Amino acid sequence: MRITVKKKEKKQCKPAGLMALVLALILLAGMVPVKASAAESKENNILLEFGSPDYCRLKSAKLPGWTDADLLLYSWYWNGYEEECAKLYYSVSREGDRVSVPQEIQDDETWDMDPFIFTDNDATFNNNMLVAWTDANKKFDGSETKDEIAGSMRISVTALKSSTLVFANQILTVTKSSDNVSMYNPHVTKVGDKILITWVVCSDVKNDDGAYGIEGLYYDPDTNKFSSEQGLIR
Repeated sequence: MRITVKKKEKKQCKPAGLMALVLALILLAGMVPVKASAAESKENNILLEFGSPDYCRLKSAKLPGWTDADLLLYSWYWNGYEEECAKLYYSVSREGDRVSVPQEIQDDETWDMDPFIFTDNDATFNNNMLVAWTDANKKFDGSETKDEIAGSMRISVTALKSSTLVFANQILTVTKSSDNVSMYNPHVTKVGDKILITWVVCSDVKNDDGAYGIEGLYYDPDTNKFSSEQGLIR
């Protein structure tokens, strides 16, 4: 199935300094060796038009238990109402040609980007779709420095029960007490009967030479909580 994503020409995205800075941070993930294995559904052939920034993405995954439905995730730059913000939307595609109206996963006026979809067909896994993404913990007004933007990046996750198409009531976010730490590029994988969420971390944004690594937490989608049994994995 070929999916074409278009924006109206009158709302054409303009290059923005902040967008370039955050894009650079996300692209750093390709320079870090990620050892944790992860499984993600294959993306469809996607065409982005009308000057959308390179980091805009559309990802899809089959809904477990459905024969004709996909979950679609849009990581999109929205330049409306005088704001410049990356937002994360979802839709359900039926029979390859019908798509529901996109709904925002988190309406907190902060940047949401770099999504990862995990699915599991295990019948005992009730909330069998997980969405993890890079999530800024503050709003930007254009006055932020590169270090301040990087230091606001965190990891959020939510579970979806595919039989009801309802997300968990609460979105969990991995927090850090320091604003000199950046977290991005989440991955989700199943290790035995546990769900492991990993991400790239820069432990010193102001002096990042040799400061990159991988962290992770186990997650229980049925309780929508991070596991405290093993604690933070490095």
